[in-house]
Amino acid sequence: MDLINKKVMHKTFGKGNIVNYDDSYMKIKFKSGARRFVYPDGFKKYLTLMDQKATNLVNEKIKKKEAR
Repeated sequence: MDLINKKVMHKTFGKGNIVNYDDSYMKIKFKSGARRFVYPDGFKKYLTLMDQKATNLVNEKIKKKEAR
């Protein structure tokens, strides 16, 4: 599943869209500007995906990363 253009919510910056990501980082565009977060770790504390399928995918990636 591609996360580009998926909507996210951040506690401080509000609503945003994922504009780019790779195995290490993601760039999210908010009204206040673009911000970079560690991928997928940013979803543990700071970010919430608004799409349930995308959330499931990211949670699986987090579990795999933590299992290493």
